Amino acid sequence: MTGIGETLREARVRRRIELAQIEAETKIRAGYLAALEEERLDGLPGKAYAKAFLRSYARYLGLPAEAMVAELDARLSPDEPSIAPLRMRPGRSFRVPAPALLLPLAAGLVVVGLLAAGQFSSSPQAPAVISLSGQAAPRPTTPARAPAQSRPAAPSPRVARIVLSAARGDCWLQVRSGSETGRILYEQILARGSSTSFAGRGFWIRIGAPSSLSVTLNGKTIDVLPRSGHPTNILVGPNRVRVL
Repeated sequence: MTGIGETLREARVRRRIELAQIEAETKIRAGYLAALEEERLDGLPGKAYAKAFLRSYARYLGLPAEAMVAELDARLSPDEPSIAPLRMRPGRSFRVPAPALLLPLAAGLVVVGLLAAGQFSSSPQAPAVISLSGQAAPRPTTPARAPAQSRPAAPSPRVARIVLSAARGDCWLQVRSGSETGRILYEQILARGSSTSFAGRGFWIRIGAPSSLSVTLNGKTIDVLPRSGHPTNILVGPNRVRVL
């Protein structure tokens, strides 16, 4: 990334701005800003964060942010594994009973079958109810109730109201309207204990630290984010949140 750090430092010095002031206004730690200026990528928490920090810093200084991010992306070797698609968890395996258990099971089924045959071959009256003591209990005489009317189903929501909370640690977020190419609505680090909310037809969200984030959609907590530390993309609609 030769030249990027020098360009950032010269623009900052020319404007006579200290790193502490930029940290307060962009919410990016001064140590990360210094790492960008000194071209020390080992001082940044990963490729996604490096690109996000560079974009915000360059925009703050009035520099061509996208061009600088593209140059950084071309020079960096990939250090993030691709996000694996969401898979259903395998269900519990079915175990065949041991042969020693099959004989009692078969005998029990035969007894149940004989009792059922005798019950149905008796008088056409309804069978007596057997109490827990083994004696016949009197048949219920409660009059039949009219069938309850089913309540109409609640209409599906047409607006996605999503709340993102950094419940377990700092989390960098990029929120776009509708899709990955939509307008950027939010792009910065959400500090631990803070939250932000959005309302609309749908959103595409890039999450830097999914294990630190809690998601609520239309008042319901959504638990679909992986617990790994790798960045994750989600697509939000009025009725669901889907991991991409």
